[in-house]
Amino acid sequence: MSNVFIALSGGVDSAVAAHLLLQQGHSVSAITMDNGCGNATEEAAAVAEFLGIPHYVVDLKAEFTDLVTKPFVAEYCHGRTPNPCVFCNPQIKFGLLLQKAQELGAEYLATGHYVSKTHVDGHSFVARAADAAKDQSYFLYRLTEAQLNASIFPLGDLSKEQVREIAKSMQLPPAEKKDSQDVCFISGDYRDYLRAHGVKPGKGDFVDSDGKKLGQHDGLPFYTIGQRRGLGLALGYPAYVVQLNAVQNQVVVGREEELFATTAICEDVHLTVPQGESFRALAKVRYRSRTIPATVELRGDKMLVTLDAAERSVTPGQSLVLYDETDTYVLGGGVITADKNW
Repeated sequence: MSNVFIALSGGVDSAVAAHLLLQQGHSVSAITMDNGCGNATEEAAAVAEFLGIPHYVVDLKAEFTDLVTKPFVAEYCHGRTPNPCVFCNPQIKFGLLLQKAQELGAEYLATGHYVSKTHVDGHSFVARAADAAKDQSYFLYRLTEAQLNASIFPLGDLSKEQVREIAKSMQLPPAEKKDSQDVCFISGDYRDYLRAHGVKPGKGDFVDSDGKKLGQHDGLPFYTIGQRRGLGLALGYPAYVVQLNAVQNQVVVGREEELFATTAICEDVHLTVPQGESFRALAKVRYRSRTIPATVELRGDKMLVTLDAAERSVTPGQSLVLYDETDTYVLGGGVITADKNW
């Protein structure tokens, strides 16, 4: 058996993952990152004590701020809607935390993610979890093969209900704890977080797709593509945010049909294994969206994805993640950009 460090957050998923590793006979230690958010270190310590395993805490507050929260705020200020988890995972959890675990003697880092691993033609890929409703493969598309080969995902074959039942049967401390929110460092409205971190956006114009002024908005960072509520516009039809123009500080609104697109241009592209300059794949334009057959073209550091069917709210700042044509494992992805020039 192996010397495995579990990234312990104090939640039910990582707690059950640790328990399963112990059942499998591994030598298990817990490691928790202190990112300055909430009381995860105390909750994780209680779980480690309950399981009788060593517990290490790594102070990553400065790194988390520089690599995750500052870019998160900056992206909103540039008219994009970021997904911080897709960058936190490779840089923090499977980057700095994995590195520290290895320095402490770990052969593998385990997490409570609902994903699996698969091996195709000698290469490792992130694979979908058995529980489709909880599958988190989207958030791990930027992991390298080296990071994958050093990782274990004990929950890949389990449903959330099964995990909670295991926690209850073991009387694990977080058995009844609610699932964490989507963004771990925000509790409540993201707009309040932006204001608390110095964002003071200037007001600007609501315009339609022809540039006609329709009213005044409260600041570009407070809107996202597809938003309908909170616009304060009476146009005689349901109005949605269809584009954010950071250069002119304009929020472009339109009818629902204007939200649909068949192409997406991506930058900051990461592919687990090179796929060639043009290939077919399934594309997911945001975490909760469907996967759509698509043609992918690579040019330099950019990627053009042409969808077989129109998708709603293709949003700059969000990640477009590519799956193989059987929808089984992740090929990679990129960040959707507002740059329409290919």
